[in-house]
Amino acid sequence: MVTSLSQSAKNVSIGFSVFDQLSYSDGSLPFGNVLSADHVREMFADIDVLFGYGENDLWNTGLTLWSFIGQILQDGKQCSCNAAVTNATRYMLEHGMPPPSPDSGEYCRARHKLNAENT
Repeated sequence: MVTSLSQSAKNVSIGFSVFDQLSYSDGSLPFGNVLSADHVREMFADIDVLFGYGENDLWNTGLTLWSFIGQILQDGKQCSCNAAVTNATRYMLEHGMPPPSPDSGEYCRARHKLNAENT
């Protein structure tokens, strides 16, 4: 079991901080008090499911989880992998960060790493 985060995971410019910048971490909303960036990061660190923090990695655990939560809360065409990638791209560009690849396959492979057994 991981007891602390590696320095590279602590210094990512995106990832779990997305939870603090969005309404998911609003304490007045359902689950808002448990979806802070620090809390979610520690949960994933404890089960050793942190990924995507290399220099060229854009789909890390935090962005993938945020995109997946957004995807499952949608309906119709908005619940597709392509829509999740579009939403992540929009978020990244709005915050001055390089967008992930438009290839939804990369997102789906990253999402698979979330392992439903652990989440």
